[in-house]
Amino acid sequence: MRIHDGFAEVRERRPADRPDAVLRTSASTLCDVIYQRIGPVAAARRELMIVGGRRPWKALKLQSYLERP
Repeated sequence: MRIHDGFAEVRERRPADRPDAVLRTSASTLCDVIYQRIGPVAAARRELMIVGGRRPWKALKLQSYLERP
């Protein structure tokens, strides 16, 4: 997922991409984080979510970029 200027784009990662943050998690854990049922730091600490990249703290702010229904 690429978030830029208020728009989100979902696509496969390309070799030329240099992502700020890489987030590896299951779909259920991602939904729990987005709906604030579990905190992103708690999910990373429990190894439900693996965060990496040049700026991993940006992945932990993912829920602030998305609007909940």
